[in-house]
Amino acid sequence: MLAENERCSLSEEGWLSFRQTEITARISRVDFQYADGSDSGSGEIPADSATLDSGVESVRWKGSSGAVSVDLHWFFHKVQSHTEIQVELTSHAPGTLRFKTLRLHFEVVLPEREVALQNTYWYRNGWQSWSHAGVIPGKDATYERPRFPLVYKMKEDIAVEDAKSPTVSDMVGAIGFGNNAMCAGASKQRFFQRVIMVPTASGADLTLEFDLDATPVFPGDSRNIGGWQLQGGRTATHLVDAWGQRVGRKRPVQRPVVGWCSWYERKTHISQQFIQSTLDIIQSRPELKDLWLLQIDDGYQRHVGDWLTPHRRFKGTLEEIGGRIDAAGMTPGLWVSPFIAQSRSALFKKHRNWFLTVNGKPLHGGWNPHWKDSFYPLDLTHPEVLDWLFKMFSTLRGWGFRFFKLDYLYPAAWAGDRAHADTGRFEAFQHAVETIRRAVGEDSFLLGCGAPLAPSNGLFDGMRISCDTEYQWKNSRILQWVTRETETIGLFPAARNTLTRNPFARHFWMVDPDCLLIRRRSRKLTDSEVDLYSRLCMVSGEMQLIGDDLTRWSEEDYERFVQLQVFSGGDFIALDSADQPLPRWFRARNTQGPLVAAINLGEEDPMGSLAGPVLDDLVKVNGLIPLTDSHGSLGEDRINISPFTGHSMHLFQPSDEPIEGQSQQEQSSEEA
Repeated sequence: MLAENERCSLSEEGWLSFRQTEITARISRVDFQYADGSDSGSGEIPADSATLDSGVESVRWKGSSGAVSVDLHWFFHKVQSHTEIQVELTSHAPGTLRFKTLRLHFEVVLPEREVALQNTYWYRNGWQSWSHAGVIPGKDATYERPRFPLVYKMKEDIAVEDAKSPTVSDMVGAIGFGNNAMCAGASKQRFFQRVIMVPTASGADLTLEFDLDATPVFPGDSRNIGGWQLQGGRTATHLVDAWGQRVGRKRPVQRPVVGWCSWYERKTHISQQFIQSTLDIIQSRPELKDLWLLQIDDGYQRHVGDWLTPHRRFKGTLEEIGGRIDAAGMTPGLWVSPFIAQSRSALFKKHRNWFLTVNGKPLHGGWNPHWKDSFYPLDLTHPEVLDWLFKMFSTLRGWGFRFFKLDYLYPAAWAGDRAHADTGRFEAFQHAVETIRRAVGEDSFLLGCGAPLAPSNGLFDGMRISCDTEYQWKNSRILQWVTRETETIGLFPAARNTLTRNPFARHFWMVDPDCLLIRRRSRKLTDSEVDLYSRLCMVSGEMQLIGDDLTRWSEEDYERFVQLQVFSGGDFIALDSADQPLPRWFRARNTQGPLVAAINLGEEDPMGSLAGPVLDDLVKVNGLIPLTDSHGSLGEDRINISPFTGHSMHLFQPSDEPIEGQSQQEQSSEEA
């Protein structure tokens, strides 16, 4: 072996092997694209033309093509369970080269006896908050693109070529088959990185891509562009979580966010009077005594971009209402989309040179039906834009706001022409968020939404991990068919992404599953669906914002909210979120101790019983106390739940003592 640690090794032939899985992989080639002045160029380095030099706990893979050298430095730390590759580019050209992409291509081989590729599955993570995250099963599985380009632009990185979109995963991806899995995740990230997976007869072609965004490398210089971590194991869920633990930079955990948000029932039709009425209700009802945040959402501003100028419908200033909320002992929160402006805004009309352009024209960011207008992303490298951001957020902080929901951030991270061409979109996004943080202070809470996830690592306190929730399970089937859009607003995608992005929530930021919707106001939702999502929001433990119009709550709604408190907790861990399209199992903790739960996001349960997680590392389980209207039968390696209908969640408190009707011996005999 050239190099190895306890879990993985690299052979002289370049094969990477893992102790816990029969999946193997080897690098087949490296290719890159660059611009040399007005001309474009490319190069390819086959594996058999490169050299492998072994060192202490590391190996160097070196190859050249034309005026470009690529150095892959493999690390095999003895105390780690993975291998890491750091990548360095060197230019020997007489002039500056601007690199567009660099790709590492791997041949991945599954165990020969298990090459039934229809049972292979892929874990993919979408580019930003609203993107799909989850498992795509099968040999020919694709992530179907929305029919309309405008919708696709709102969800995925538009720099990704159309042909790649079905199997592209941002920042981290995993391949699995049975008890074999392999994960590839970005490390020491400086650019957008993506995993591209294509099935083959023996396994998969795995491409690890750096989007270098025309980064310059000067003659004779070398540049480290970041790297990748590779790990094998039995389940993709464990591997993705382990990667997140290694690279995540979660800010110090603040107290759980418990509050109210103005968006969901009134949308943009809010006023200072409505906010005041809600504040009065929160202050007067003992059931709401734990709410400490009151967040004003979209609708207070005259136009998107003119944040300090109130809409005439709002009938008051932010300074006035922020002061009242603060005086009442609550924290004032505010929704802001600081990186875009709509076409009717004073900001866009006065400062066209502040915006991203393509071929000299402002880059169109999209159209919003609530604003009935188009919007455009700002150039985050423009010094006047950064100065404006700092002054605007300093003013809002001076008016008492200490919680900021920053929304529609993604267009500013698109590729475009910038004031400073040497600053890439990844770095520009990070610098702009850091500017906002300096303006509002370390004690303010920054919640990201519609944000590219990779450059947000370590910069936000919380992060939305799905599309908006809504008073519906999914869009109608007809609308889904017309738009070919499956990542819709609703309880289902929000619940699924809460589970599938659990590793990010645990290690990158506090998770925002979006708002609790308790009021039974829509015939589009069943009581079971409302209960499922409400319980999931509570048990995830970190962010619990009520989205209902409290002026319309009945006594029954207050009673439901009080009943939900028993589920409030933390230490939320999804147990199969990267191994099946509809995750089933998670565990958590409330004030009474550990919780174990099963969730059915599907239409029905064809299994009859569910293979459960290994619970011995949670507590010694001799019984299950139901916390929901369900019955759990405990077997040696499974929990049978009755009834387990579609769109339902079942929570149990493990018990040290046997419970009548839940004997493991009896249950095992029944199964035998």
